[in-house]
Amino acid sequence: MPTATKTEPLSLSELTNTPEFNRLTVRQGIWVLVYLAHYLDTEICDAVAATQAAYECASEESARVLSYQIQASPNIRATLNRFFGDDSPEIAARQNLDREAQIAGLKRALKKTPPYEQPRGRRLLAELTGLINTSEVSEPKTATVPAQKFSVGDFVMQNNQKYRVTSVDANGHPLTAEPTP
Repeated sequence: MPTATKTEPLSLSELTNTPEFNRLTVRQGIWVLVYLAHYLDTEICDAVAATQAAYECASEESARVLSYQIQASPNIRATLNRFFGDDSPEIAARQNLDREAQIAGLKRALKKTPPYEQPRGRRLLAELTGLINTSEVSEPKTATVPAQKFSVGDFVMQNNQKYRVTSVDANGHPLTAEPTP
C-alpha cells in the first residue's frame, strides 16, 4: 500500500513558483490565487467568488456553472493539491466524490439556468461524464472589431438613421455628420 504524505501548505508566493502553478493560464492563476486567499482569510473555499474575480461572468449562475468547469481542470487540481500538500491516494478518492457532487450540482444549476446560458454548462457536463475529453479550460474568446475609418462624404447609420459625414479627425473618426433624407 502506498504511503500518503501530507505536508504543510505552501504560502501563496511559494505556490506561484511551482511547476503546477506555472502550467496555469493567466486567468486560471488569478482564479487559484483568489480562491486560496479567500480560503486563508475565512477557511472556506469559494469557487464562485474566485470565478467572478477571474472571469467576466454575466451572472452568478454563469459563474457557478463555470466554477465547476474550472475545478475539473487537472492543472487546477494539481495546483491546489500542491498548495495543500496533498499527494495521497485519498485525494484521488476525494476528487472522485467531488466529481460526482459537481455533476449533481451542475444538473441542478442547469435546470435553473436560462437557455442562452446553458451551452457552457452542457459542455462541462459532457466533460465530467466522459462524453468528451478536454484537459484545459479554454479562455473565453472576445471579438475584436477593427476600427472603421471614414472619409468626408461617406454615409453612416446610427439608430436607424442615415447620416453623411461632413468632417473627420486624423484617425478617420467622424466629427460631424448631417442627416440625409
